[in-house]
Amino acid sequence: MTPNRTGADPPPASRRAWPLGARGVAEQMTNAERILKALEKVGGGCCDTCLSRRSRVAARQQVNQICRRLEDAGTITRGETTCGVCGAAKTVSVLANTSHQRRKPRPSAADVSHSPSPEEMRNQLDRFCTGLWEKRGSGQKPDGLAALIAELSDRGAIPMHQANMMHTVRALRNAYVHDHIRIGPREAAVLDGAWGIIHDWAEGCERGLWRRTSR
Repeated sequence: MTPNRTGADPPPASRRAWPLGARGVAEQMTNAERILKALEKVGGGCCDTCLSRRSRVAARQQVNQICRRLEDAGTITRGETTCGVCGAAKTVSVLANTSHQRRKPRPSAADVSHSPSPEEMRNQLDRFCTGLWEKRGSGQKPDGLAALIAELSDRGAIPMHQANMMHTVRALRNAYVHDHIRIGPREAAVLDGAWGIIHDWAEGCERGLWRRTSR
């Protein structure tokens, strides 16, 4: 074996370090770490689409979910502004200065939707799901909102958690309209929470359709 320049034998192949771009730290990074690294390089705000490209996390919806978890942890902040990469007005993520800045609480459904009534919630869901079916579905549209939500969820157009929240809103609306169940503070809290989850997902993934079908 030929000695190297220092006179020492080279390490066995099993002990040689892999190049960073091939197998080292780069492959061991989690998707969340990739996203944070991409935000560090951007320096300003970045939308989910641009983050997906720059972090190489392929699914934009996965980027959205990871960013929302990072927002809940106070690592980043998210808001409606101009993306520093593509220049479009979108929901943009920015690294938070956690040592000096506390995360502001996310607005409730009452804040973002001006407290729609159970009937207004149900009607918007019907318009939204109908539009989503026309955009992504094929064949005859299922009869009834419950069947429509279930079929869209089965086809992957609506995540299961958000679909369950839609069913919650629909069921409480039916109890209010048909069974004359009073919407008290607890029922209102359930509606508020469910609507907020639906709203956040729709704004992040189907913003144009969601806003077109709002009242």
